[in-house]
Formats: sequence, structure tokens, C-alpha cells
Amino acid sequence: DHGYIRQVDQDESVAALSGALTRIHHLQPFDPGYFNLPTNTRQSKLFSYSAENYEAAKALQQERKKINTAFSTTLPAPPEELKQIELNELVRFFSHPARYLLVKIIGIAPIEESQTMDTSEPFTLKGLARYKLEHDILENLLRGHDCGKLYRVKKASGELPHGKVGEIFFMQLVSDLQSFHKRLSGLLSGQELKQQQVTLKIRDYSITGRLDNVSANGLVQYRYATMKPKDVIRSWISHLVLNSQANTAAPENGTSTFYAGKDGMYEYGPAAESILHLEQLLDLYWQGITEPLYFFPRSSFVFAQEIHKGKQEQEALRKAIVEWEGNDFNKKGEKNDPYNLLCCKNMVLSNPLFMEQAQKVFLPAFAHQKKFSG
Repeated sequence: DHGYIRQVDQDESVAALSGALTRIHHLQPFDPGYFNLPTNTRQSKLFSYSAENYEAAKALQQERKKINTAFSTTLPAPPEELKQIELNELVRFFSHPARYLLVKIIGIAPIEESQTMDTSEPFTLKGLARYKLEHDILENLLRGHDCGKLYRVKKASGELPHGKVGEIFFMQLVSDLQSFHKRLSGLLSGQELKQQQVTLKIRDYSITGRLDNVSANGLVQYRYATMKPKDVIRSWISHLVLNSQANTAAPENGTSTFYAGKDGMYEYGPAAESILHLEQLLDLYWQGITEPLYFFPRSSFVFAQEIHKGKQEQEALRKAIVEWEGNDFNKKGEKNDPYNLLCCKNMVLSNPLFMEQAQKVFLPAFAHQKKFSG
């Protein structure tokens, strides 16, 4: 009996010691339990110092509410004529809602980021200068023109690095773009490309504009760059407008849109509910010219993309927060955009409206998008 009692006491001591040493962690590192800690019990509770997980944890507990904006009062109702919108303006709005609200509606002067003057002689082109040169080379190739003349024009205008360096740089770009041009030509060959005027009436909204490169197979768009959120926005809105047109030449089940970029070609399949999707976007546009939306293209794109992949909302939100806040790998957070800083004070992605608006804009696009192999 005494041996049995000693064994029980020993087992209880081991269990007590095991309980004191064991910490049962939550499934996710952004569980709010890691951050709601009384200071005098820190050693006996779970805690975390992760700033990214803290923001995600806040999002789980945040109540649904409006953005804390820089405006002291609600903006007056927009004039009804703004419901008549040009196609490119609608694309421009969703590409940067905060900028559109501040510049187009409020009327502030566009904010130009300060640039330091490069005092060293450039050996390559970067940023916008390189993108413009690549665009000009591609257009030259698509027209079937010789790039030698274009090189002489660019050299004479001072747009290339000096001397032999500039010549080698230009020829390397031509070589790279010839490969892209070959893939793009496979998509365009044998197709009669036309311009299509757009006049679309949806409820009390109207969309007008022009679609370029429309063939019997659908709309073709391209940009020599890796596909970015703004490319998805432009191609998806154009696709919806194309499929909402009363076009007797289009197939009964709708028309496709093709987009070519550096990272491949994509196809948007016919959208049977194109008008419904456009209605949702137009309502967001109307809301966004009255008050700041909780839609930020880069962060919203990341969130919706993760949801489309099957991730849970909390995990998708954590990825979006990295895009919003930035990180240590020389990636500037979207929150530091000057228009976002001016339009929204102390913004965090902790409102359900962020998740709703991201999914409303991007999820239908992802559902219709697929890689195009030719």
C-alpha cells in the first residue's frame, strides 16, 4: 500500500511538473491571446513581440467601422454627372482610389516624390525611362520597322547611356523584346484588330470610351512588365465592359480577353454576369468619390489572391499586412504612399470592409483568369 501511495504521489508530482513546464500554444501565431497580457503575469502567459502578427490579431477583434480619415466632415454628395464616367477614368480610379479622391474630387495638386539628381554617368536605364524605351521598341517591332532607326533617334535625343555602353544596352533590350514580340505575334497573327467604341448604360451610370485591339476572338492587351494589380484591374474592367456590350458579332456565351506580360499570357473567360460585376464596381466608385474606400490595390490584391488560393482570412490578412507595412527587404509598404498617408490617418488593415472590398474587386477576376498557352 505504501508503495502504491508513493507511486501515486510521484505520478502527481511528474504531472504537476509537466504542467508547469508545458505551454499549449494557439494554432496561429496571430491569435489575440498572444497580445492581451497583464504585465504582472507575463512570465506565466503566452506572449509575442511580432508586429505583423499583432496587426493581424487586432484585425480579428476589430469592430466594423469607417476609416479614420483626414477629413473633418463628410464630403458633400458628388454631382450626378460624375455617374457618366469614361472607361479609362474608371480604371484610373481603381488603380489608386485615394489619389483619385484627393486629386480629381478634392482638387489638390498632384504630389511628386522628390528625386535626387544622379551626378554619376548612367550605364543603364531604370524605372520609367527604361519602361518608356522598352515600350517604344515593342511598338516598333509590332509595326515591322527596323530598330536601327529608333536607336539613332534615341541616341541623338540623349535617352541612352553614352557611347558603346548605350549601343550594347539598346541591342540587349531589342533581343529581349524580340522574344516577347514573337509570343505576342502568335496571339495576334491572322486576327483583324479593330477599335470598338463603348457606350454602356447600367442603372443610372453610363460608361463611355474605346477598346483597342478587339478581334473576333476577343480583346488583346499587353504590357512588357510583370503583371501587377493595376494590370488585373485594367484588363478585368475592360473585359467586363466588352462582355456587357450588345455585340452581335460576339459568341453567344461571351467574349474572351487576353493579356500578355513578361511573366506569361493570361486569358479571361467569358463573363456571363459581367453587368452584375460592373454594377458592384460602379457602386464602389460612387462610394469612393464621397469617402475613402478601404481598398488599396497592392494590399487588396495580395489578400484576395490568398483567399482565391484557399487560405483562411486570417492568414490572407497577415500576408496583406506585409504588403501594407513593408518589410526589411527594401520593399516600401503601401501605407507610405503619400496619398494614402494624406487621405487616411493611422491606417491599419483591421476592418472587415478591407476584406470585403478586396474580394469584391479581385475575386471575380481571379475566378475568370487562367494561364494562356496559345
